[in-house]
Amino acid sequence: MTDNYMYTFTVFTPTYNRAYTLPMVYESLKKQTFRDFEWLIVDDGSTDNTKKLVETWQKEAELPIRYFWQKNGGKHRARNFGVSQAHGAFFFTLDSDDEIVSNVLERFYYQWNRIPKDQRSQFAGVAGLCVNHKGSIIGSRFPRDIFDSNMWEIRDKYKVTGEKCGFQRTDVMKEFPFPEFVGEKYVREGIVWYRIAQKYRTRFVNEILRIYEKLPDGLSVSSLIHTIHNPRGTALFWNEYLSRRSSFPKKLKAAVNYISCSLHAKKNIFEVINNASLPLFAVIAIPVGYLFYLIDRYRYTI
Repeated sequence: MTDNYMYTFTVFTPTYNRAYTLPMVYESLKKQTFRDFEWLIVDDGSTDNTKKLVETWQKEAELPIRYFWQKNGGKHRARNFGVSQAHGAFFFTLDSDDEIVSNVLERFYYQWNRIPKDQRSQFAGVAGLCVNHKGSIIGSRFPRDIFDSNMWEIRDKYKVTGEKCGFQRTDVMKEFPFPEFVGEKYVREGIVWYRIAQKYRTRFVNEILRIYEKLPDGLSVSSLIHTIHNPRGTALFWNEYLSRRSSFPKKLKAAVNYISCSLHAKKNIFEVINNASLPLFAVIAIPVGYLFYLIDRYRYTI
């Protein structure tokens, strides 16, 4: 599976005006015990000194670094481009404000090789745990120390919560690119993870692999604004979520969000119903979805 690639891992970092946090990522990578990797940075239109900073590191030659700048288009576009440029068999996204333990790539590779060789084609990758800077695990552990499932079941069926840390096979990421909508710069990541889950399993391990903290300028802190400015991508996420096997309350929640986001996208309500993966749920959700749409508009304008 790694024969056609130059490296075992591509460590991919999308970044936007994060020159103040990137040194933390660089230091983490310099400490890695497993050295068969490249660092691929896609700069999503930064206006700070990110480029000069990376050029300094490239001259140090501590590790292979490839840098690309693109017009600001969102993390999902940066990731699609990164996947297309990856020289590693495995694609590990390391955000521009992340820290990782020094043996994360070594442990990833070890756990991958524990999967029987004749079964590896059925797996997309390996995922482990995250902690905050106080050492507390974010969310819950997996049901067992070694647990094979998929990204949908682990959340919906087994109720695992919190941020996790994992890699995917690069060929799988190429198979499932992030959808792109003209004029929109954000798509919920779950849309791709859940699509992958329909075809591939993931090996989940109860190992601490990443140190994670939410920064005030992170994507997750302004979900309402992201929804209003990127309604088509968000509506697609909820429409696909609606089609998954889940409980009635979760389906109803998905339908409400689908209606609300579709209205933000200025879609005709008849078109919205016709395009719904479960039209009956969409019809039931119209009153509440419309109310949420009005509340969103009110909250955004005050």
